[in-house]
Amino acid sequence: NQLPLSGVKVLDFSNGYAGPYLSLLLAEAGASVTKIEIESEDWSRGLAPISDEGSVVFDAINRNKKIIKIKEINSDAHSILSEMIKTADIVICDSGEITDEKIKNIVKENNHSKLIYLNLSYYGEKGDLKDKVGSELTVQAISGYLRSLGSLHSEPVRVGADIAESATAAMGLVAILAALYCRENSGKGDWIHVSRLGSLMSLRSLQWAAVNSPDEWLGPSYCLAETDSSRYGYKTKDKNIFVSMMNLRNEDSFILILKDLGMFDNLQDNKKFIKEGKNTIGMGYLTRDYHHVWEDYFKNFSSKELLQIFNKHGATAVEFLELNELISHPQIATLDLIEEYEGKKFLRSPWVGVWPKVDIFTER
Repeated sequence: NQLPLSGVKVLDFSNGYAGPYLSLLLAEAGASVTKIEIESEDWSRGLAPISDEGSVVFDAINRNKKIIKIKEINSDAHSILSEMIKTADIVICDSGEITDEKIKNIVKENNHSKLIYLNLSYYGEKGDLKDKVGSELTVQAISGYLRSLGSLHSEPVRVGADIAESATAAMGLVAILAALYCRENSGKGDWIHVSRLGSLMSLRSLQWAAVNSPDEWLGPSYCLAETDSSRYGYKTKDKNIFVSMMNLRNEDSFILILKDLGMFDNLQDNKKFIKEGKNTIGMGYLTRDYHHVWEDYFKNFSSKELLQIFNKHGATAVEFLELNELISHPQIATLDLIEEYEGKKFLRSPWVGVWPKVDIFTER
């Protein structure tokens, strides 16, 4: 069976995380991706952890691609790149660096009507910062993400994950798919711009709304999420679990869950607890007040027993997994999410689609 992007040619001139991760998603959907490193190697080759073969991070986000290295953009390189661009469907490029400006000029020289060009920036295509090189830290700071971690009156800390880079890759993917769909109808390509700052500002919009004059300061998952401490699920006999009842549709389900857990007789006279029900656990605004109440009963059950009880009645419950448990989890095996390359194992992106998986090997 043919993959959805089979036959689509992608040239990836980007470095680091966002662009290469985006082109990886395109490759896993069947596109033919050529990554081109010009003048200096991609800086993500130096990211830890480092094995004997190089950066594990670089390998993880640059597999399934043909990799070409060009020492300098001389006349020969200019000619080669021009021919490649003329036959490409998609070109991905970073903005703000001298090398990227050279590439952008070559793209403009060889632009054709069906070409889809995606420019990735840190701060957007307009304004005083439009051509500035940034970082995950600076984008998190400008967007206000540093307010989401740490504690009041203490130094700010950053989100540990590269959320700006990964979010920008995801939004860039949606933009490219939209451009491809549009091209199917119009026969014309497009020039697209996606910024890391714009991606984080988009993700922050809900949180901004939450802290601007709300009717009530209900927490922890909504208005108080900015200052609420980290949570690690609920303790059971063996391992921690996370529970949410926000999807309960049957009014009797909450009572049935309490009865299965042996909680109902002791708590049936607690009017607030019974009335609020699903708001006392998981993402509910009373979670902090009733965490210990639930945990007192959860300790009598194994995590597996609790998952069966909650899921049976229409709630959502999952176990907290360590990495070694995640890799060997039956659901991971069923979805076939483990990729092996040069003796290393990678978790494949779960949203690549329902099409069959094929083996595409990186060419060095």
